[in-house]
Amino acid sequence: MNRYINPESDLGNGRSNEVVFLRSWNPSVGAGLAYFATVFAIGFALGVIRVAFLGPLLGDLTAVIIELPIILSLAWLVCRKLVSSWGVPVRLGSRAIMGGLALLLLLAAELALSTVVFGSSIVDHLHSYYNLPHAFGLAGQVAFGLFPLIQIGLSDKPDAAGPSALDAFIMHPDVQERFSITVRAPARIVYQVASEFDMQSILPVRTIFWMRAKLLGSTLQVRPAQGLIADMRSLGWGCLMEREGEIFAAGAVCQPWQADVIFTSIPGDRFSSFSEPLMIKIAWTIETTEESPGKTRLTTETRAVATDAPARNRFRRYWRWARFGIIPIRWMLLPAIRRESERAWRIESERPTVAKDMDQVNVSQGEPPG
Repeated sequence: MNRYINPESDLGNGRSNEVVFLRSWNPSVGAGLAYFATVFAIGFALGVIRVAFLGPLLGDLTAVIIELPIILSLAWLVCRKLVSSWGVPVRLGSRAIMGGLALLLLLAAELALSTVVFGSSIVDHLHSYYNLPHAFGLAGQVAFGLFPLIQIGLSDKPDAAGPSALDAFIMHPDVQERFSITVRAPARIVYQVASEFDMQSILPVRTIFWMRAKLLGSTLQVRPAQGLIADMRSLGWGCLMEREGEIFAAGAVCQPWQADVIFTSIPGDRFSSFSEPLMIKIAWTIETTEESPGKTRLTTETRAVATDAPARNRFRRYWRWARFGIIPIRWMLLPAIRRESERAWRIESERPTVAKDMDQVNVSQGEPPG
């Protein structure tokens, strides 16, 4: 919902007048300035913690790897809020202005800190990007600038209307996240790609798994490359329901705060009634809905609920920090599936044309078509 400030009200003075003026002129510029200022402040605070504590303790590279998912998660949330409150249009140009302006200001502010505060030359500052920790930081800054564009067509809010397939298994979750994205490909292709997509092929996802293992001291297992559903089944997730080409719902119970999590599958007819103490029930879906020929809505929903109060308390403490790794995995997974689905659809669409061209060549050479 867009937030509106009436310039004639008691709030319509000082900074509010500036906000209204900027918004009426170009909401992308106003949102870009606010996006830069907010994330720069967050990054400065996290940077102090990284340089003063994490760096000397763990090393610069590890400190940056720990900091990056946290600041990117917060930047994503800030971006989403500002896009809504400033009413930035869902257009490539508008979003590019917002993200590009924020990125340029962020790079300029970093350069100013490096040269004015720390006394480095511009050349030394540019050469620092050849250093791996700084290169990771630069990659994070580029992602920060791209967030307004990435969020076009991507929503992580639960649908306001319509029942969920997970209502039958977890009606009142402690945690609920629903992400959806539009894919320009038929539902059958999107479902197949999603089912067979290797989540570990995404480097930042592997990095998040590695960070969790380091933080909790767990065993980092190297699993063979396989499809999403097959990979989850190998970890212990069970199928709660499936409609081929439309939806796959998986569920398991576990104690996610443990270093080495053990997932135990529960049959769908007993999942909602399962009540063993000190456990968390988790269910998730992969869903495809064809909105029109060649256009599909890809959705994933995750719900989690504790079986008792002690489990809920422990899960809340775990979720306070774990969500900064878990939620970005969803953000990265859906766009990756979209890219692969649209590529597969382009290849399939080109096949009839290629076959027809080959038939024409054969006929011209006196050979039968086919």
